[in-house]
Amino acid sequence: MNELKKWRAINGLTQEEAADKLGISYSLVAKLEQGNRLPSVTTAKMIADKMGVHWTIFFDDEITKRDKRKEVAK
Repeated sequence: MNELKKWRAINGLTQEEAADKLGISYSLVAKLEQGNRLPSVTTAKMIADKMGVHWTIFFDDEITKRDKRKEVAK
């Protein structure tokens, strides 16, 4: 979840401050940044809107992994 961490750093926010601005819990911010959890589509859209980015950034790694699995299966 590097994009969230980058956004937080650019804005000089702690995880707690970012959570408040984004309307989510501190623990979710931490889990997203660590890559331990993906947000729901609804949550991704809400967070992305507040960050000013496209909501699919939260799933880019998963899409890449899926595509690589398809290539290996060929």
